[in-house]
Amino acid sequence: MIKIERKVFEKTGAGRETIEVKFKMARQIAKERKSKGLSQNVFSELIGVQREHIGKIETGRRNLTLDLLIKSCLILEIPVERVIKAEIFQKEQ
Repeated sequence: MIKIERKVFEKTGAGRETIEVKFKMARQIAKERKSKGLSQNVFSELIGVQREHIGKIETGRRNLTLDLLIKSCLILEIPVERVIKAEIFQKEQ
């Protein structure tokens, strides 16, 4: 499943490293959302976007914008750094 999602990301023309960063950050947001027990429906209502938009971000078919990153972190009550650091630590391991 992840391989399919990454192929979608690769079609955007962004550099491979950029693709990996965006993908890992989106996956971290999904992980945090699930840990709080929020469905995509509830989460999307709190952020103010359609559920399909959240689904596309989490599967790599849409980019996580800075605006949505900040809104997501505020709603999830986590620092933005946690999402960014999660990507960095995964990369180093």
